[in-house]
Amino acid sequence: MSSGTVSRRWWAPVGVGVVLVVVFVALVTVSATLRQYWPFLVLSALVAAVPFLLRSPAPARRPLPVVAGTAAAEQVGEVALRASAVSVPKISATGGENEDAYAVDADAGYAAVADGASASFGAADWARTLCETFVAQRPLDGPASASWIGAATSAFVRPTGDGADWWSADAARRGAHAAFVGLAVLRAEQGLVWRATAVGDCVLVHLRPDGDGPPIVTAFPVDHSASFPQNPVLLSSEGDGRPPVRSIDGTAAAGDAWLLMSDELARWALRRYEVGEPVWDVLVGGSAAQVRALIGRARSEQGVADDDMTVVRCQAG
Repeated sequence: MSSGTVSRRWWAPVGVGVVLVVVFVALVTVSATLRQYWPFLVLSALVAAVPFLLRSPAPARRPLPVVAGTAAAEQVGEVALRASAVSVPKISATGGENEDAYAVDADAGYAAVADGASASFGAADWARTLCETFVAQRPLDGPASASWIGAATSAFVRPTGDGADWWSADAARRGAHAAFVGLAVLRAEQGLVWRATAVGDCVLVHLRPDGDGPPIVTAFPVDHSASFPQNPVLLSSEGDGRPPVRSIDGTAAAGDAWLLMSDELARWALRRYEVGEPVWDVLVGGSAAQVRALIGRARSEQGVADDDMTVVRCQAG
């Protein structure tokens, strides 16, 4: 807040006070009846002014903080961004294997989810490298940049495969593949803004409560449960044939929420929304146990594949 704004807040009551004093003096001067009661009038005015004289000036509005983490973040100032994640491996996974990955940058307001392709070698490590590189590079602080993908390709530690196993050796040569979606919630001159970038079929859903009605939903880059591609484009650890990176941006406000989800959970959640049974409340505000129970419910429904399911949920409030 500028000092000029603070000054205007004080000029208004001072100006009103001056006008009232002038009016009071004029009335006492022309009216003999009021003149004899002037001490009581002055005392009444002082009593009425006490609350305003004792009130502290309104604090300057802080820049909107962006706070994220794997647990509820402490509120700072008036608005904060809280973030947490839940990731559940596929039912058939052994040893807790999970080819989904996520990352959250607590200071910069960045979050990401990646879904490693099971058919590729080292998919889980590649998904993790993508997420970690994205939040480290912060490519959405300015105009959206895809340079972080090259950095991820360089940082990825490639598995060599077992020389006695021709399949793993060949798969290692072909590289790892993953779908990806990343979010940045940033402060700007016009207020809070959000930006996202995606490749493949990981999905970001932006929710904004709209009075008493259902939330306004923006889903990116897939906006309908029937629109998920059979063969999504994926990011390759070898950097060959790099697919186009899609981007989106928008304004944000207190109460907004963002869900970053791997494909099978996103498909199911969008389908529930389309049939009038949204599950946004649990995905945004439910405990980790409630989200896991919701994922169990999703897996019990017909047509839901046995896949890793991950959600990073962020909320400004």
